[in-house]
Formats: sequence, structure tokens, C-alpha cells
Amino acid sequence: MPNYNAHTYFGMKVLEELPVEARRSCVEDLPVFRTALYGPDPLLFCSVKAKRRADYLHKTWREQNLSDLERSIRLGSGSVRSFAAGYLLHMLLDDAVHACVYRRMAEGSNHQRMELALDRIILDELGMDKPPHLAAQGRKRTTEAAAGFITPATENQYSIGLLRMSAVTDMIRLREKRFLAGVTRVEAKHAREMREILEETISPSAGMLAGLLE
Repeated sequence: MPNYNAHTYFGMKVLEELPVEARRSCVEDLPVFRTALYGPDPLLFCSVKAKRRADYLHKTWREQNLSDLERSIRLGSGSVRSFAAGYLLHMLLDDAVHACVYRRMAEGSNHQRMELALDRIILDELGMDKPPHLAAQGRKRTTEAAAGFITPATENQYSIGLLRMSAVTDMIRLREKRFLAGVTRVEAKHAREMREILEETISPSAGMLAGLLE
């Protein structure tokens, strides 16, 4: 739903609202937490088969993964807890903007252009002229931690997808102005709507995460 910059911004804002000890627990492995904020999206860049699995994970995560994520956040440690916290935040934000995005797509707006416009709104607020590189440090640890949450996808598919996602987003960030030139006024308006939804989702998500870490 939102692009990687929006997911990163959201995750870091949630961290700011957490009690100190809860925040420390989430970022025990900060590189893994940051990469987990991309959720299963790296699978979208691996192959057609992996993309179908990413779509499945997005649609069924509450039934298939929520209890495992909550248990790993409460009782896990290190990279697994950090991954579970980041992955959960990815899904919570996606769920929050889901209805808005699909409603606007049905009206003719383009999903990818709305995502790019949302990222640019956030980057402008942060005073950033260029999008940052996609964070993919600690890829081996992240992939290992992801294994318990991405079935039926595989660790190898996730790892390959993460590398390809990094390459594709680097290409886009270097040509951002060209891509943004295609965003319509209506799509820019819809991106601002998504921005408001994102902001409204920060505190409830922080409350949920803090409750799991009590």
C-alpha cells in the first residue's frame, strides 16, 4: 500500500511514542526492525510465484500470522522480536490505508503514483530533497527472522526479493522527478488523504505494541 519511505516514517514515529523499555525491546536489532517495516513487500520483487505469496500474506495475515507475531513480540528476543514488531507495524499501516487506496483506484487513480506522491509529502516534511536508500542492512539476520512469518514463501525468495527491491527503488529514487511528473492533481490529493490516515494510525499502533510489551 504505502511505499517504503512511508512505512519507515510510520515505524519510526510509532517508536517515538513507545515507553523507553518497549522501544528498546523493539530496536534490539534496529537494522532488522527497519527492514521488517517493509513487511512481505520484498517478495513482490522476487518472482511471479513469490508475488502471489506476498498477496496471500497481505490478505490473510490476521488469521495466519497475528498470534505468532504477538507471541514473538511478547516472548521473543533479539532479531526475531525486532522483526515481528516491524512486520506488525507494516501490516497495521497497510490495513489502515487499504480502503482509501482501493476506493481511489476504483475512481481511476494509480496505486504506484499515489505511493510516490505520499513518499514525497513525507520527505518534504522531513526536508529531504532525495529519497534515502532502502535500508537492507543485516539481510541475513532479517531473512532468518522472517522465516517464521512468511510461509508459504521461503527465506531464499525473501532474500532475493529484498536485493531486487533495493535495486528497483534505487532506480526510482534517482529518477524521482520524472516519475512524480506523472502524478495527477487528483492523485496528489488522494496522497494527502493517505498521509492523514497514516498520522491517525500512529498512536493506536503504538498503544497496541506497548500493550504487547508490558
